[in-house]
Amino acid sequence: MWEIFNRSKVKSGAAPGDDVGLAVPGHLGAVFDGVTGPQVDPATGLTGGRAAALAAAAAALALPPEMRTEASAAEIAARLSAAVGEARAARGFADPIATTAAIVFDLGAQMRLMVIGDSGIRVNAVEVHVQEIAVDAVTVALRLPLWAALAERLGAGDATEARVRAILRSGVDRAVAEGEIAAETADRIERAACAVCAPLPAAEVRAVARGGTRSQGRLANAGEGPLAYPVLDGRPPKGALIDVRLDRAGLTSLEVFSDGYGVLPDRPDIAAWEAAYRAADRRDPYRIGAHPGVKGATAEEWFDDRTVAIWRPPGDAAIAP
Repeated sequence: MWEIFNRSKVKSGAAPGDDVGLAVPGHLGAVFDGVTGPQVDPATGLTGGRAAALAAAAAALALPPEMRTEASAAEIAARLSAAVGEARAARGFADPIATTAAIVFDLGAQMRLMVIGDSGIRVNAVEVHVQEIAVDAVTVALRLPLWAALAERLGAGDATEARVRAILRSGVDRAVAEGEIAAETADRIERAACAVCAPLPAAEVRAVARGGTRSQGRLANAGEGPLAYPVLDGRPPKGALIDVRLDRAGLTSLEVFSDGYGVLPDRPDIAAWEAAYRAADRRDPYRIGAHPGVKGATAEEWFDDRTVAIWRPPGDAAIAP
């Protein structure tokens, strides 16, 4: 039995967000977290991230049974990624679009878990399968001192959050050139991040700081390098993929989730996921303290889209949020 919950980062619900969740009993449960970016299909208003997630989801649903059972993780990931590339071409996006994937394939006596990127799967409310993305840790390490520096001038509020997002996207070099922060401040932020991220090479950390997250695409499926990460972006993903098979008889729950929750609850039901999220949001809405993150919430937006799909054996009761 599957249940699923999705919430756009837009608090009003006016836009659907870039997460796509699937729950098809006897077939699969999955979450695809489209990479947020500036591209929008002018004909439909669809963002590049959501287009990527929808394409990968459709491709996962279309996989023949023998491929779900017999194909390698690399072969399945390549099939899903190719669908993302086709969606990009069909919609005329100039730049690559991308998505993560966390999938549970129901194989009968076994469940097959696959993870590509920083969406995750928790088994029996204990064991977590997720890929840690090093460049996100670098972004957090840069964001915290930058937030503190800007808050001294702008105050601890939405105005600071907006400027931090903009500077992280464009890079500190541009912020210095435009006079928004001093060169000494940028250097202090970079040195602090290098210390936090050691033993990652300082040159890599400084490159992220100076080029901004807009240049992060160079690390996607780069294969080599300490900040490289796998993703579905039209190319066969490079890097380690999570691929685990578990006997169904030993399972009490499987939770498939996007990184938009940021915290894990103490029990496997949607009410618990939402309660944990809202408690974290009350404690640390800007994600600069107890729950540091790559961005924070504002009056108009949660810090990210969030989706969770939960499987339990037939007969287990679900708790609504």
